[in-house]
Amino acid sequence: MTRKEYLTALAEALHFMGEKERDEVLSFYDETIEDRMETGTSEEQAVASLETPAQAAAKFRAEN
Repeated sequence: MTRKEYLTALAEALHFMGEKERDEVLSFYDETIEDRMETGTSEEQAVASLETPAQAAAKFRAEN
């Protein structure tokens, strides 16, 4: 899965959040992927090292 595909799926999974909060979460995950790529990890590996978009959304739903 590419970074764009991951972030699109995550945005869809976070439909229950307000736009501002969702954008902050998406920025965090985008930066996390970018940071991992800067250390030499491929885009696909960086994305694969994260929880799935559904898992991430469930975590944020549980926190709210």
